[in-house]
Amino acid sequence: MFDKRLIKEIPEAKAYVKRQVLCQWIALIMNIIFTVGLSYTLVLLFQEQLTIEILMIGIVFAIILFVIRGIVLKKATQFSFAGASLVKKILRERLFKKILELGGHYQDYVATSELVQLGGEGINQLETYFALYLPQLFYSVLAPVTLFIIISFYDFMSALVLFLCVPMIPLSIVLIQKIAKKLLAKYWNSYTTLGDSLL
Repeated sequence: MFDKRLIKEIPEAKAYVKRQVLCQWIALIMNIIFTVGLSYTLVLLFQEQLTIEILMIGIVFAIILFVIRGIVLKKATQFSFAGASLVKKILRERLFKKILELGGHYQDYVATSELVQLGGEGINQLETYFALYLPQLFYSVLAPVTLFIIISFYDFMSALVLFLCVPMIPLSIVLIQKIAKKLLAKYWNSYTTLGDSLL
């Protein structure tokens, strides 16, 4: 779920999230333009008005769209990696700084196995949150609005029905997350217990 506290803790990551969402949105626009162009070409074909010149212009246009889409998706991946690296670096520095502040008596506050799990898998989960979950969350809000606006020019009722069905997706995800959260809590306890045993 969306956690404002996590974003406040690492405000530097917001810029990477915004850039990643923008790149994904541009890729969506390229997909929409390609689909409209392909539909227009098929209409011309069925009406027997498609000429070689129009077809060649359409192919060149499609290549340009795919090149732009490829570039922005590559940039989105780069922003995702840069943001994730930044989050990991900041969180690990904070964790090590806190351990140094506690000194040799850190075991009074936290078990060594839990500390190891937190520094490894715990931070990796937050990396996934900032690099993948947050951008996808914002994109999943932006994409339906964009599609609604564009489709409403063609058929408002279809656009409205599609737009009203969108909340069903996050609701099902929330339901699955609640179940997963309970399972993850049991898993985490077992994981730290196993770490204690190994140590």
